Amino acid sequence: MGDTPIHFDRASRKIAFRRWRSIVPIASTILLVCGERSRSWTSLVFSLGLTECWISCEDGAAYPICPGTGGGEFDARKYKFVNFDVAEVTDDLKQFVSLLRSVNQRARIILTVSPVPLVATAEDKHVLVATTYSKSVLRVAAEAVVRSCDDVTYFPSYEIITGSFSRGAYFAEDGAAAVVRLQLKQYFIRAVAPVDCRPLAETKSATRTRLD
Repeated sequence: MGDTPIHFDRASRKIAFRRWRSIVPIASTILLVCGERSRSWTSLVFSLGLTECWISCEDGAAYPICPGTGGGEFDARKYKFVNFDVAEVTDDLKQFVSLLRSVNQRARIILTVSPVPLVATAEDKHVLVATTYSKSVLRVAAEAVVRSCDDVTYFPSYEIITGSFSRGAYFAEDGAAAVVRLQLKQYFIRAVAPVDCRPLAETKSATRTRLD
């Protein structure tokens, strides 16, 4: 390997390769497969996670984590921090919808906002404040796209998990999976079979009650 520099795989957030020529065939295959499969999708669940990212000053590529934190070295001359606003996220989502519609007219797009909070922020503020900003921007952007684009809907996974009415039930074991089951029931298998959408802890409690 010698002094060959380490390069980032931007999609997986991992250090994957030491030579650019190793990346090209794998990246080309991934793009080809995604491109071909996108033509046959009937539904796409698109979960929005955060608004903070790092942009390459060389080619404009976006990194989901700061270069240097997962490997390699950070260079302030090559990367800049960006925290997207509502207009920017909305524009990006609309562009994505337009691109998908150019190859697939029938796919339903289901937008969600991930309930997973930020664990750190590059903003000069507390991570709780940064998380609230990020999720708020994503929620408003998702709503704007739903209102302006056909066959795009929103599933409230963020609201279900973080809402005070759930009393933290979905933060227990299997909580996120319960929300996914609810999503499946709502959009895909509602007419096929009943689905238990309660958190695992709740179903265990109900089982114990019945046994008693």
